Amino acid sequence: MHSAQGKSEVVSFSLTRKIIPVTISLALVSTAFVSPAFAAVKAGATCPKAGKISVASGKTFTCIKSGKKLVWKKGVAVAK
Repeated sequence: MHSAQGKSEVVSFSLTRKIIPVTISLALVSTAFVSPAFAAVKAGATCPKAGKISVASGKTFTCIKSGKKLVWKKGVAVAK
């Protein structure tokens, strides 16, 4: 019986050694894809979808198609 308990500890340790690196890798990859979503809006920068409107730094920016690219149009000051 003593050897059966030892084998379960080895399996548990081996499994833990595989799970930790995979978990860390997934966390790093997921943050890499989330970061661009929070990029600052500024005139000429790429945007996700034509017609989308965003307010930043007291200006309203509109996403337009310029040639083949989607870019933020020059911001219009927000009325106070």
